[in-house]
Amino acid sequence: MGLAWSVESHRVEYEGGRVCVDGVRDDTWRRKFNRPDYEFKVGSRRLVLKTVGDGGELWCRGILIPTSKTHTARISGSPGSMCGRHGDRPATIACARCGTFACIECEAVDGTQCVSCMGVFTEADLSARVLASASPLRYFGARALFAAVAFAIVYGLHALGVW
Repeated sequence: MGLAWSVESHRVEYEGGRVCVDGVRDDTWRRKFNRPDYEFKVGSRRLVLKTVGDGGELWCRGILIPTSKTHTARISGSPGSMCGRHGDRPATIACARCGTFACIECEAVDGTQCVSCMGVFTEADLSARVLASASPLRYFGARALFAAVAFAIVYGLHALGVW
């Protein structure tokens, strides 16, 4: 199963080493660039696709864009609408998640959400990834081995009457 992101009003998909933007596939990017990072432009955003094993991560301005199962379209701010954080600035989008109007500064890197919603979603996504990769065996394995060795040494010294 491939990965997909919504960026502005575009759908970016990555599966099997192929990048598709709005259904148009580019099979040649790996041959052209021959590196794990692929830089390209979608709408007004400069994106970097970093391949990680069989999957990939999409980055914009150093911020990870979370994957989305369904396409999220960009909702432009209505004429005369002002930013929810900065009341004196015109809104460029209405957040697809919470509906708050956001100016260009408060617009998240994906162009569909406000920075507040993107931050919450990204932190949750990263936490889930960390929890999934940090299995109890991997986390406790080294500590348990160290404790067992230390116990054996102390027990052995105690049995010999040295300690």
